[in-house]
Amino acid sequence: MPVLSIHAIAIRVVLAALFGFVLPQNPDNTPLTKDDVRKLHNNLKNSNLRNVPKEEVERRGVDFELDSATAQEFKTSGMDQVLIDAIRRNARITAITVQCQPVECEVAVNNELIGQTVANVLTKSPIKPGWVAIKVNGAPGYGVQTAEVNVLPGQQLKVPAFNLPLLTGELAVTCKSAPVCRVKVKGKNNGFEQSGDTAQQKFSVQGLALGEYEVELNAAPEYFPKKQIVWISTPTRHALDVELTEDPWGSKTPLQVLDAIAGSLGGKEILNDARLSRNTARMQLAGDPPSIGNYPAVQVVETVAPNRLRWELTIAASKWIVNYDGTKTTSTGDKKFRGGEFAQELEHSIRLFSDMRLPLVLSRIREKFDIKKGTNMVLVADSKESGDERYTFQLNPDFSPLKVLHEHLTPPRSREEMEFAQYKSIGQDLKLPYVLILRYPDRPKHEHVFQYDKIDITAPVREEQFKR
Repeated sequence: MPVLSIHAIAIRVVLAALFGFVLPQNPDNTPLTKDDVRKLHNNLKNSNLRNVPKEEVERRGVDFELDSATAQEFKTSGMDQVLIDAIRRNARITAITVQCQPVECEVAVNNELIGQTVANVLTKSPIKPGWVAIKVNGAPGYGVQTAEVNVLPGQQLKVPAFNLPLLTGELAVTCKSAPVCRVKVKGKNNGFEQSGDTAQQKFSVQGLALGEYEVELNAAPEYFPKKQIVWISTPTRHALDVELTEDPWGSKTPLQVLDAIAGSLGGKEILNDARLSRNTARMQLAGDPPSIGNYPAVQVVETVAPNRLRWELTIAASKWIVNYDGTKTTSTGDKKFRGGEFAQELEHSIRLFSDMRLPLVLSRIREKFDIKKGTNMVLVADSKESGDERYTFQLNPDFSPLKVLHEHLTPPRSREEMEFAQYKSIGQDLKLPYVLILRYPDRPKHEHVFQYDKIDITAPVREEQFKR
């Protein structure tokens, strides 16, 4: 038997005695650990086999890198420089490199978190050779992936790249109010946007990346639009039920608006029940032009009938009566007012206060005007026959009139506006404004105010009360 073979067998026998096993002669033998190197050196340093540790290091390699502290330790234990240099040259570090796409990920090996990728890559060493379980967890909104790989001793294994799936969910929107809603789903941070109409009040969007979304529903003009924020937090179906609020303006036809105006005053009965009244009030007049004068505190007893109006005024210690019988106006009383601009203004304005009373205006519009809706809470009525007369209502949220602008659109053109305020109940069902303010858009400093103390719709009113 050749000497070399006998020597090799002897070495294997020694190694078997040292390590408790027979080492196979192939390049896949496990690299030596620090303890393996120490054991070989300590057991063979005083024998004629003292070169065996170096030979085994060169044959099998070591699974660690020789740092300065370990090198010093080995020198102290008696290792020569030749063996130490062999250890330094034959480091066979087992490692794995993990790649994640399209985002960074956390990496766990054998259920132990080892770190997070940087620029989508993470290398871990040393790794114990053998089957290794890898789990990667992507950024929020991305799924988890796993793999199992067999890492050979000393192998620098590049694991096939993990392509992390984007997690998506579904949004199911129910528009509970309107039969059909326009729905827009817009991602707050991901650029997603999709719109569509509900079918049987339902609208669904699939494939939504996890995150925050703004959902806008629109069923104009019958309902107010509405926006809601929803989080798609899990890759499941998310239900969003939205109740739209009816737009009291947009949902009504012009005739329904007219009915709502009458309803705000107590119903269509207002057209008849409030035609006659006897009232007490305080009148204020700021004249424009100034020559009309200013009258801040005038006591008035007022008698009202359809197309009829009578004012009995007490101005300080003076009396003045203005009467409108449906065709002409007259006035009488203290001679200091007779023929003056103040008296003329009262004769002019009494017609307007008569013509602009809500029961009369609403009756005229219903019978003789075409009506249409303007912008929000504005109703416009044009005379059917001549087309030269127009009423424009500005309405309160409860549809009670706030202002009514009356215009003559053909020469001689004119515009006058009545404002209504402080609505109060009259009797059991009716509501009337207790403040009436007459203004002229072309005379901005003119203002004629009636503030009622009492409106009595039960007082007897006779035709002869309107005769001079």
